[in-house]
Amino acid sequence: MCLSSAYRNYDVGGFTPNAAKYDATKSECLRSFERQFIPPQRLLAMLLGNDPGPGGYGFELLWGVILISLALLWFVGGITIRTVRWIAAGFQR
Repeated sequence: MCLSSAYRNYDVGGFTPNAAKYDATKSECLRSFERQFIPPQRLLAMLLGNDPGPGGYGFELLWGVILISLALLWFVGGITIRTVRWIAAGFQR
């Protein structure tokens, strides 16, 4: 996202062409991405509760996101299946 913004604003075809600002914005974007990246080993440690993660609540946050997503998928899927069965039965109930 920020790379495309830098390209759109500062590259040759952008609003104000400026190669120095384009390079600075691009490198800052890449550094920001690298700071936010979580390697797979750390993610596994967070899942197992061995690493507190960013902010000290990685274990709870990660499992919360996983379980809430599964619960929502189960809920919406159940409603969808019931609706399809109801329509297939000819609106009996």
